[in-house]
Amino acid sequence: MVQAQTQHGVLPETSSDEAARQDFVVAYRRHVQTQLLPGNRKVYDNRVEPEFVRGHNRPAQGFPPVSSPRPPRPLRSVRACSAR
Repeated sequence: MVQAQTQHGVLPETSSDEAARQDFVVAYRRHVQTQLLPGNRKVYDNRVEPEFVRGHNRPAQGFPPVSSPRPPRPLRSVRACSAR
């Protein structure tokens, strides 16, 4: 469970339902950050970078050159949407 935010006069009172929603969102984001997003590095190292090198005969110089010509990848879309 997540530590509750300290109440003060500016914050509205939180119902138990709202606290449960906030706990869920925090736990979900933690799951996405620790379990799903680290897979991006594996995908880049094993698929994206080799495709770029094959197509351009040189290593990528940064993110924009790699991201623009890429075809859509469904798993990346799921990860990106889950992180929002």
